Amino acid sequence: MAVLRSPLAEPARQVSLLRLLLVALALAVLVFAAENRQEALAPDTVAEARWLLLGVGLVSGVLAALVHWTRFRWQLILHLIFDLLWVGAFIYLTGGVASPAVLLLFAVVLIANLVLPGVLPFVMPSLASLVMFGSATLYLAKASPFTPEFLASYPALSDTNRIMGNLAVQIGAVFTVDLLAQLLTRRLREQRL
Repeated sequence: MAVLRSPLAEPARQVSLLRLLLVALALAVLVFAAENRQEALAPDTVAEARWLLLGVGLVSGVLAALVHWTRFRWQLILHLIFDLLWVGAFIYLTGGVASPAVLLLFAVVLIANLVLPGVLPFVMPSLASLVMFGSATLYLAKASPFTPEFLASYPALSDTNRIMGNLAVQIGAVFTVDLLAQLLTRRLREQRL
């Protein structure tokens, strides 16, 4: 008896594979941030970020094994929202909007456009903007994962003007990435036809 394959199984498999790439990139960001003396992270924050990445890696393995059960677009959208949430938590742990991990959100927005072309225009960048806004708000409210002594050593992490400037530029950039990804996927579809 032949197994019926869902038309969304292939995009779900792509999302799962790209999630593993995102985890690898997040690990690289963590190693870079922990080793770089000017942007060093507090040791307890590094441990929390490692646990987060371990958990995401385990969940990614389970989700990758279950991709053949993806039958509906909302299931694929849940995969992408999971990616936004764990990347948001990782950004918070690695310096907020000053973290190089913000680029991972751009990758999630691009992935969403590639696997679900035309389905989520401007929704994913809006959600990514909310993630960045939440992280920035926590840092502005002095609810960062860092100790006051650590923040005194690295004032850029708590400087209101720098946080707001980074946030504004990043929100503009994430919408630009979404717009360019929409154009790219439209051109790819036209070439296939």
